[in-house]
Amino acid sequence: MMRRGGTRFLLYPQAPPSFATPELVWINSPPGSIGPGPSDARLRAILPAFDKQPYAPPGDMPPFDGPILAPAMPDAQGHFDHLHPDSPQFHAAHLYGAARFTLDAWEAYLGGPVRWWHADRVPRLELIPNVAWNNAHSGPGYIETGTRLNHAGEANLFCLNLDVVAHEVGHAIVFSVLGIPPPGRLTAQYLAFHESFSDLVALITALQFDSVIDRFLDQAFGNLYALSLINRVGELSDIEQIRAVDFEVGLSAFDGFHLRRDGGWDDPSGRNRTQHQLAQPLTAAIFCTLIEVFQDALVTSGVIASDDDARGWDRAEIEEDIERLHRQFGSSLARLRPEFRAALHTARDWTGRTLARMLQRLSPDDLTFAAIARSFLAAALADGPADNSWAFTDYFLARDIEAPPLLALQPQRPRRRSYLERVLVAEQARVLRAVTQRRVEIEDYAALRRLMPHGFRAEPGW
Repeated sequence: MMRRGGTRFLLYPQAPPSFATPELVWINSPPGSIGPGPSDARLRAILPAFDKQPYAPPGDMPPFDGPILAPAMPDAQGHFDHLHPDSPQFHAAHLYGAARFTLDAWEAYLGGPVRWWHADRVPRLELIPNVAWNNAHSGPGYIETGTRLNHAGEANLFCLNLDVVAHEVGHAIVFSVLGIPPPGRLTAQYLAFHESFSDLVALITALQFDSVIDRFLDQAFGNLYALSLINRVGELSDIEQIRAVDFEVGLSAFDGFHLRRDGGWDDPSGRNRTQHQLAQPLTAAIFCTLIEVFQDALVTSGVIASDDDARGWDRAEIEEDIERLHRQFGSSLARLRPEFRAALHTARDWTGRTLARMLQRLSPDDLTFAAIARSFLAAALADGPADNSWAFTDYFLARDIEAPPLLALQPQRPRRRSYLERVLVAEQARVLRAVTQRRVEIEDYAALRRLMPHGFRAEPGW
């Protein structure tokens, strides 16, 4: 993803001060094709002359028609990397650049451009970096970001937080590709899936930066598999969405937890949980498949010895041997950093492609985690490595998510797999026809979005 060419922007890989200075990136659009704002045919950043209130559809929606500040302008060659990070114009360019960077990555995984679900009524996403709110949100024709004070009382702008922007782009992708269920067919797990997928969009987008990959590997000694099994990856990572994931919680922890007709939640635990917490078992299962592919790439390429391959170990065995594993992995990481990076690139892109294919297979109607697991495993089999299919299934089962036995296949059973793949292809075609024929209405979106409160997903790691 971080290839040279296209239009230059400066982006913070993660919110400052986690990274003190922005890094140079290239957006896929050719120099000169991005206009003032920045703006293009699908995205337009604007700077209201005041901290406006957040949009509230369907009554309050783009386009913004109030006074605006001077837009961010490209330089003579058509690039936007000359703007000063303290200027409002940089804030607009960063919000645009982060959204476009995310979209570039995920359109590559999806295999084509995303057509906004609201394109008939609002053709472009309006990007506003300065709303009077301590949060961020997306909706029909907009992404808006505000400001939050950190623990030191310093203002942190969400427009400079790639993770937050990518998460909101993730919501827009889900609405555009998956759609919205009709009244009466909405499930709590549909809402949780929205949060899980958007968090994974943020994670995969952040991992497009080798600087993020290096920090991630260094903090974990390159030993992601072992750390995930003892639930420490979240503690070590600076990627906020990983910090939000509890790798041990299962779906059974939400027995009796459900969405009421009025949009509220009944939580027998008394912890006032919402879809953000309900998403955690699904996010953890999928994140563990990423680690499985990463670990497999290390072992297959000979970067780590088979004796240090912790797959199949239980928690007690890993905890007993964790210090030795740290030393072994740390030594290998010091000598073979490019190989570790390559393994994480492989796992990142495999996960991105699998998630994209999964999304394209799903129907929003009566959506369940079991249906999501089925779709994810089917997409995984289409892209390999098929030898990991049992492990992928186990990650869902370990979190009490029903994983269909028909996809827990041994590689030496081609006749059964061939039949199942034909069934899955037919099912995929049926679902895709149903999704593409459904029209999402702004009013339906507004009713649904009221069920998706915007509490900040994870405590910032400032």
